[in-house]
Amino acid sequence: MSISLLLEMAASSNPDRTALVDGDLRWTTQQLSDLADGGAGVIARPRAGSNAQHVVYVGAGGAMLPLLIFASARAGLTFTPINYRLSAEGIEALIRRLPEPLVIVDERYRQMVGDASVLVSEEFLTAAHSAEPAAEFPDPDSVAIVLFILFTIAEAAGSGLQFIYPNELFPTDLRATGMGLAMSASRIGAAAGTLLLPTVLIRFGSATGLLIAGGISLVGLVVSVLMAPETRGVSLGATSAPASGSSAAARSERENEARTELSACAPASREG
Repeated sequence: MSISLLLEMAASSNPDRTALVDGDLRWTTQQLSDLADGGAGVIARPRAGSNAQHVVYVGAGGAMLPLLIFASARAGLTFTPINYRLSAEGIEALIRRLPEPLVIVDERYRQMVGDASVLVSEEFLTAAHSAEPAAEFPDPDSVAIVLFILFTIAEAAGSGLQFIYPNELFPTDLRATGMGLAMSASRIGAAAGTLLLPTVLIRFGSATGLLIAGGISLVGLVVSVLMAPETRGVSLGATSAPASGSSAAARSERENEARTELSACAPASREG
């Protein structure tokens, strides 16, 4: 669910409810939704022969910040607020790193943003009141997000297996060591993912990053299906038996002896 849809739901269910207060300014959910539509239309207008690919805001916040968040979402563009307390050189350097930025800036900070495509906040707000809404856009991340949600559901449903399945694969005298190694490997993978994910998202985008994560999970699925032993319907002694023939035979013999003793004890207990 996107933030644009959240605002649309709020406006449709209670359009007269106050959504934003900034000094003497008050906007209802419907007014905020209408301005977000108009703001998206302003953002989507071609400028200097090209369309904006990124919305930047340099200002003190107030009503402009939430309006630009919703307007950018409805225009299908990434929104980046920049701290106005930075130096002019620092702000310009950050803006230059963004592709085709449209900069919305409060009047008092206009001289700090350089030669980028600029709209002063008051001009943007005036234009948003009369602009036509932007055309609906296909969300490029929608498929990846759906796949990621399905993955998280499946991962949560099967997360208990990481504590159960490894225990079934190791003999008793090696079970603690084997379980420790398995858990250590999973923690190393989690740490590597946490470290690398921001870099992947910055360089390749969220859709590509999520698809890479899904590909890694798919590789794990294939390896598990092809190589992991099936333990369903098998006793713990059998699944954790060593592979060597002599040890396996000895273990099987001990299990048979134990079952024979239990069978012999059962009639005696009933007779007693």
